[in-house]
Amino acid sequence: MYDFDPSSTLDRSLRETFERLRRMGLLDTSDDPNEPAIRGRRQYDKPHGCYRLAIKVAGKFEDETWLTKNGNPFEWAVAYIPTDSEEITKILENGFELGIGGKIVTPDVKTAKKFASDFTFKNRKYKLIFQVRANPKEIRVAKSANSEFGELWKLSKPGDIRIYGICCFLAANFNEPSEASHQRRDGKKKVSLRDLGYYFDDHGILRTISNGKLFMFTNIDEFDRLVEAVTQEIYGIMENKQNMSRIGINASLAVDDSSGFVFASKDYDKKQTIVVLIQENGKARAGQWSVNVIINDSLGMGSQLNYIRKALQLDWGVVVFNPNHNYDEQGNPLKFSGSPAEHVINAWNCVLRRTKCQQIYVFAQNEAAGHLQKTVNILRARLNRFAARYSLKNSSLRL
Repeated sequence: MYDFDPSSTLDRSLRETFERLRRMGLLDTSDDPNEPAIRGRRQYDKPHGCYRLAIKVAGKFEDETWLTKNGNPFEWAVAYIPTDSEEITKILENGFELGIGGKIVTPDVKTAKKFASDFTFKNRKYKLIFQVRANPKEIRVAKSANSEFGELWKLSKPGDIRIYGICCFLAANFNEPSEASHQRRDGKKKVSLRDLGYYFDDHGILRTISNGKLFMFTNIDEFDRLVEAVTQEIYGIMENKQNMSRIGINASLAVDDSSGFVFASKDYDKKQTIVVLIQENGKARAGQWSVNVIINDSLGMGSQLNYIRKALQLDWGVVVFNPNHNYDEQGNPLKFSGSPAEHVINAWNCVLRRTKCQQIYVFAQNEAAGHLQKTVNILRARLNRFAARYSLKNSSLRL
């Protein structure tokens, strides 16, 4: 985001941050779609698709029970405060008071995004949002005249709001589900992990080639290049180690530069059972649940590779959708895949509808379930089991 040496306000090592959050019970890795995330007796809207910086809050307050996620009676609810780049810059330079009050906050990520102002850095637009915990005993719901906005909370007393994270989103994600910035538009050759000085060790953890250290965030440009390199690495694993091939989303199923594609296992259309993997809107490409988790944790936690390997061991067919690949290298929308929803619908119709299999298991992540809703009549007849990696919000899909 900025080319700066982080102050003591921020955790420098993301790995250490994630481990601390896990120990506190803050990082949720639950796969149970029937158990919505709750914090402070209120639903927690997770900020998927952002790059998150953790604020050091350990030892800043009388205890840390307010920061947990295990349903204890002293746990606080999660909310968001929209902000702008100038405010973030002042905080990074001067620090800030972690406990505040007299603010309007919202538990709804999309509402926070709508209120946050855009700022441009190196020809890209971003939005910055504080992630906070709010004292549930002092929350007063404020009505909004605009029905497009989610719930707003008013907290008056000092210390009723505690900031513990900064979320950075690409602004293009808010009005368009796709993320054009992830495509190469400058004509340069795609870089590999080795080109950037990284590799995945035997445990799937990203390390530097020079000294084996873990990834450390420095600036958004470097991070974006790493995201692209990780994507190409996972594509290579699926093609070279898992014997999967690219299939174009078009009438001929041929792969070309003008249309989207999926990955499919050998003879997938001849198998009795097929597994379909679909990630949520954002940066993640085919083979990934979350590229941020891959980089900061491991392939095992953030990729779809274990799902693919298990399905292949069972002699099942596998089809991996690629809903966030929406633009060609010149920035033009892809045919039949101009948005995640369009990709999911057309991939289903082109690649799966013609198969003769008896069972289809779909693992969909968040918004992907909603995209499948449009093909619900087909799904009723063919789909044996529908699952989710995270809870499905606002989805009425029932099979």
